[in-house]
Amino acid sequence: MTAKKINTAVASNYTGESDRKDTIYNVHGAGNTPFRFGQRVARVFDDMAVRSIPLYNEVQRLSAALALKYYIPETHIYDLGCSTGTTIVALQDAFRDQAAGKKNIPPIVGIDCSAAMVSAAKTKVSALKYNRNISVEHKSIENVKFKRSSVVILNYTLQFLPLNKRADILKKIADSVVSGGILILSEKTAEQDALKENLFTELYYDFKLKNGYTLCEIEEKKKALEGVLIPLSEKQNSELAEAAGFTPVLKVLRGLNFVTFVGFKR
Repeated sequence: MTAKKINTAVASNYTGESDRKDTIYNVHGAGNTPFRFGQRVARVFDDMAVRSIPLYNEVQRLSAALALKYYIPETHIYDLGCSTGTTIVALQDAFRDQAAGKKNIPPIVGIDCSAAMVSAAKTKVSALKYNRNISVEHKSIENVKFKRSSVVILNYTLQFLPLNKRADILKKIADSVVSGGILILSEKTAEQDALKENLFTELYYDFKLKNGYTLCEIEEKKKALEGVLIPLSEKQNSELAEAAGFTPVLKVLRGLNFVTFVGFKR
C-alpha cells in the first residue's frame, strides 16, 4: 500500500499529545521484533489503543452499559485481557452512578497475562473510590478458575490467543456464565472477500494516519503483529461463541473491521 491510495476522509478519535505517546514503531526495523505486551507497550497502551482501534472509547462505554443492564446479583464480572484497566474504570463508574454513592459495586475481576499490564491496571484501580470488590490478577485465561459470572468481557483479547485454544476457552467461559448473563466480545475481524479486505485496510491506514501515526509506524507495527494477532472473520467469531453456548450472538457495534458482539446465555 502507498500513501496515494489512502482515503483521507475518515474522522479521528485522537484528541492530542500525551507525555506517554506511542512512538514504539517510529523507526525502520522496529517491527522485526514480534509484538508483546511488555513494559514499553504498557506505558503507552492507553494512547496506542485510542489511536489504533476505531470507536475504542465507545466500546468502553458500551461494555459498561451492557454490564449494568445484564449483571445478575451474587455473580462476578470478568474483564479478560484487562490491559491497563480502562474497562474496569468504566465499569466502576457505571455501577457507582447507579448506586448513588453506595458502596455496592459488584465483584469485578480483571485478568491479564502481562505483568506490566497488571501493574498499570492495579494503579488505576487503587485510585478508584469504590474499589473494595475489584481485583486484578496476573494469569493466563486458560488457568482461570471462573466463579459464577453474569458478564464476561473479552475486548480485543481472543485474537491474541492460539487458534486451537479459542473454542475451549469460550466453552470454559460459557460454563461459568449463569442463565441470563452475557459475553461481550470485541475483535479485529478479517474479511474473506479480497475487495472488502483491501478497502478496510486502506481505510484503517487512513484512520491511523489521521491519528498521528506515520506510514513507517503503521507498516512496522503491522509487521510486528504478524503471527501474533490472528483475526477471524465476523462469521467465524459468531460461530465460535455460539458453539460455546452463547445464543444468539449479535453484532452491536462496528468501526471499520473492528466488531463488538454480545452473546446471550440461555
